[in-house]
Amino acid sequence: MTDLPVFTAADGIATLILHEIPARGEGYILVRGVFGTLDGLLRECANFCRGAGAQKVYAGGEADFSNYPVFARLMERQLLLPQIPETGCTVEAVTEESAFRWAERYNERFAAVPSAQSCGPFEARRLAKQGECFFVLEDGAPAGLGRVRGSRLLALASLRPGAGERTLFALARHCGLQKIDLTCAMENTRAMAFYDRLGFTRGPVTQRWYAVG
Repeated sequence: MTDLPVFTAADGIATLILHEIPARGEGYILVRGVFGTLDGLLRECANFCRGAGAQKVYAGGEADFSNYPVFARLMERQLLLPQIPETGCTVEAVTEESAFRWAERYNERFAAVPSAQSCGPFEARRLAKQGECFFVLEDGAPAGLGRVRGSRLLALASLRPGAGERTLFALARHCGLQKIDLTCAMENTRAMAFYDRLGFTRGPVTQRWYAVG
């Protein structure tokens, strides 16, 4: 489903993010400007999202959302890597042939993560061509997966219990990272605790999403 970069309503302007509706039933409203009332703008935007099939709608952007409950707060985190521990794992770049399998496992692991983006087969093949997606193998079988762009870790998931740390450091070693930057939803408490344990710093919250219906 195609996003609407500019949605103009009587009370303001917003971007409607609709591509998660088919996979997660979620629509997002990114407020660009309010001319009348925020409630009026969100009501019209949310009605459009629901008409497109959204079961849940979230909003963020340039407005005062203090009357709405927080859904997700996206925090910047960073870890410096003067030395990268050995893991005994190998890293396999995702190909166009294995992209569907990577997307399937990715979507399984991120289905319950607040504000996570889904990944369809077409998108996975595009990312595979760009060399961003990986499986981490342990004893010849997938133990984790990841997505890396430059120094930024865009996705990390364990595919077997306790393999998260090994997956992280195997990816860092394979990609030659001296630091790891990532964004984590504070409401994803297990991931936050995992990154705390590994020594990641807690940086600023760069994005907030609020529940509007």
